[in-house]
Amino acid sequence: MVQSSDLHITRESGDLHKIEKARIRFVRLSRFGSPLVKFLCVVCVLTSFLPFVGFITLLAAVVLVLVQIFAISLPQRKFRKSFKAAMGEKIVSQASPTLTYYPEKGFEENYFYQANLFKNSSTWSFRSEDLVAGSHGETLLKFAEVDLINTSENDSIIGSPEDISMIFFVADFHKHFKGETYVLPKKSFGKKMNPFKVEINPGLPKVKLENTEFHQQFEVQSTDEIEARYILSLSMLERISTLNHQHGGGMRLAFKDTCIWIALPLQGEFFEPNEKVSVHDERQGDSMVEEIRTYLALVDELNLNTRIWSKA
Repeated sequence: MVQSSDLHITRESGDLHKIEKARIRFVRLSRFGSPLVKFLCVVCVLTSFLPFVGFITLLAAVVLVLVQIFAISLPQRKFRKSFKAAMGEKIVSQASPTLTYYPEKGFEENYFYQANLFKNSSTWSFRSEDLVAGSHGETLLKFAEVDLINTSENDSIIGSPEDISMIFFVADFHKHFKGETYVLPKKSFGKKMNPFKVEINPGLPKVKLENTEFHQQFEVQSTDEIEARYILSLSMLERISTLNHQHGGGMRLAFKDTCIWIALPLQGEFFEPNEKVSVHDERQGDSMVEEIRTYLALVDELNLNTRIWSKA
């Protein structure tokens, strides 16, 4: 378990007492705000069917938005931001002293789309936060949460995708790839509808690999079939299949430049404190440490520290 002494907060990094007060304030406001939001939603629905009550519906909608913002969203954001600013680096260091945490940073949009695992679209808004960077063994790595948010004005059409959240993970593969190889899922990205076709590059040749379980889950595309078969050895295919099952399916990978790029569907939120648990409770730190170690374990599970290739 993470000991409170390991996560001791100094005056420079924040005031633990103030953070706890912010948490308690949010909990109290949400107890009032959440039932009110539900009530106002019902009012909006019921009054929308009645004549001459447009003003009532509009007023209820305005109050609903204000309550959501000031009684729930802003207090929650304030607590989370202050908690991570004060404790985030200490928690990540507890998971691994070779990692550094950047709460206000994430991946750049251009860098994310450089992996070619998702199509860029003007109807999608990009957001990334909670960047973790460093090394594990001999492998340099970085990962962060990435959210793709649907901003289409017409989101009622059939097949309209939902917002998607993921962990985007990039690690050194210790090899200069001559080509580009993509491992793309045959099913939806996680449990949500998949707004992106499997074939990111429709003209890119497909590679058929002799592994039935892997083939049932993934499609492989590559500019260099020989290199793709060399990278995707039988043991690598088995590791990827196992990881895909562990993370609920929909995993995407790219082997290009000198890196392996991985997109993992995120179920829930990444590296966020539990508002129902006191910041003095060691369970806060324990769960977040294990969360970081889960993604750090990708290096071990994919055997990235074994240097079987030269970068030359």
